[in-house]
Amino acid sequence: MAKLPQSVANIVAALFPKSQKQISEKLATEEFNQFSADAQEIQDRLDAQAEGNEAIKADLTEANTKLGTAEARITELEGQLTTAQSGKTTAEQNATDLQTKLTASENEVTKLKQAVNPLAEEDASNQNSAEEFLTETDKIARASYKPAN
Repeated sequence: MAKLPQSVANIVAALFPKSQKQISEKLATEEFNQFSADAQEIQDRLDAQAEGNEAIKADLTEANTKLGTAEARITELEGQLTTAQSGKTTAEQNATDLQTKLTASENEVTKLKQAVNPLAEEDASNQNSAEEFLTETDKIARASYKPAN
């Protein structure tokens, strides 16, 4: 935004409202011109500072808006995290319950197998034992039985 140039008298009046007339009357023309140039430089700096302040205010407003948005998002995500953690806890409890039920079912199956064939466990453990105690006929029978099944 372009700013209209101010007259020296206006600048001096703005910067030194109580002593403007005394300054202009007591200084020689050359001194007054130097004083006016200095006053113009001060005014330019003040204007630049004011523009900078406005830009900083705009940046601050924008940052505050972003901060508010971020805080709202954090609150939303914290709620989602709490929900997810609750779901995880529920799922872990369900998994524990199901594992308990599976173990109980496996125990029941083992009991039923033992009731049907009490020697089944013993036969299964002997099956992997060394074949040194088997006769040649037993070894041949086992070898022919395995590929068939």
